[in-house]
Amino acid sequence: MKIKPPQTTSVISLNFDCMLQGKEFINKVYFDYLIDFDWIDPHRAQFYRCSNPIPLIKLNGSLDQGICENCGRLHLYYPFRYRTFYKNKACTKQQCGGRVTPFIVIPHGKYGEKINSLWNVAKNHLKEADKVTVIGYSFPEYDKDVIKLFQDSLNTNVRIEVVDKCRDNQKKEQTEYFRKRYRGLFPDIKQSIENHNTGRI
Repeated sequence: MKIKPPQTTSVISLNFDCMLQGKEFINKVYFDYLIDFDWIDPHRAQFYRCSNPIPLIKLNGSLDQGICENCGRLHLYYPFRYRTFYKNKACTKQQCGGRVTPFIVIPHGKYGEKINSLWNVAKNHLKEADKVTVIGYSFPEYDKDVIKLFQDSLNTNVRIEVVDKCRDNQKKEQTEYFRKRYRGLFPDIKQSIENHNTGRI
């Protein structure tokens, strides 16, 4: 079996948290958000995009990304885990003085136009993928934009692998549910849907 290098993998995330990014500094696995930030915290810059980073496409933004409410300047901070981080954060642009808030993009939110290009990048990565692993995400019906993104992007020969948590006595039922669910979402996919139900993720 040929093992591909990590850099041939892309990660598409709908989570706001920074748990994955925190592993950068421990395991020396680095990520690239594929966004051109206007300012990057010096403590983050030494890690960000170094050593052949893995694309981490966060379609709804991230808690370590900030945006100036006045000029729209994008900031990248060191990953943090406390609620008061953005208190009194000011824009780094001279003579702006705007307040920086978390760059969290709720679907159809006011900053949606700033992240549209990232959705196009995700579409291109999905089109080129020969295997897509979905972890802990069930494509809920209300998430229409994400469903459309995958439906418009995946090629018919792609392999889909689903990883989700499940109790031991429900594995058979859940496996059948996911197969039907994914067949309904992606009827043109030729490969069988691989399903892995575990006790935890």
